[in-house]
Amino acid sequence: MIEQCLPASSRRYYMRLRAQKHEEAMARHREQLISLRRENAARGALASGQHLLAEWKLSEEFIGEMTVGFLDAALETCELFQVPLDLNLSACIEKEIESYIEVQFRHALQNRSRSNMAAPVTTNIKDSFEGRIRTASFNILNPIQIRLERARVTGTRRASDPGDKSKENKESMALEMSSAEQAVLGILGEIYPEKLHIHQLAPKIVPPLEQKVLLHAVDGLLSRGLIECVPMRDFSGLVDAANILLSPEGIRWLKQSSSQVKITLVQDSVFGESARLNPADITISPRR
Repeated sequence: MIEQCLPASSRRYYMRLRAQKHEEAMARHREQLISLRRENAARGALASGQHLLAEWKLSEEFIGEMTVGFLDAALETCELFQVPLDLNLSACIEKEIESYIEVQFRHALQNRSRSNMAAPVTTNIKDSFEGRIRTASFNILNPIQIRLERARVTGTRRASDPGDKSKENKESMALEMSSAEQAVLGILGEIYPEKLHIHQLAPKIVPPLEQKVLLHAVDGLLSRGLIECVPMRDFSGLVDAANILLSPEGIRWLKQSSSQVKITLVQDSVFGESARLNPADITISPRR
């Protein structure tokens, strides 16, 4: 248990924060599940393979959201109580989250097998669920491992450098950040703490971004630890993302950054072009 790796004085806070994040994630999951089942009931497709797969994908998203919640609770507790995120604590958090993912997918698979739907879950559908677990587990765990290691290294640097150059680093990050990444951050800041899927995020950005550019921006922000999401990848990279939300680091970055930052588009080898864009050219549509 992660709380056993934390100092006694911080455990109660961590457990309360984790429980709060669990309840919020569970409430969203129930709402999505009820909505999906109502929609399929209206079409008379409750026992279809397509419906079962849709429910399984919701389970994947829920497990991903829960693991992010556990990590956030641990990192926020460490920050509040000034607990050093050393190698031992980092390893403890990673091990517990990895174990949680494994157990939750095992339970999800068992629940699918014991489905109370009118038609039994066929072997080929069950096999398709099992076949998704490895990829889904990687897509959930890998970003968490990246964030955890970044937080550990950052904490170590701060501890060894009392003169911390965080302001300079943030200004440097702003200069290197693409206009698309700036636009995505602006939207997520406007609607926080609401979570968005890629298809919900796209129409809020004006002028609109091509899907490839938007995915590239979301992937870049995720790698920096400025956002959280449930990424979906294939051999070509990020192809979709669910539950996109500002991370605690992203919130701090927005708060501490200047409201007037000149954006210089860096040379992008993927799209083969560079340009300059004034922040006034980026507008945010009103929240719907």
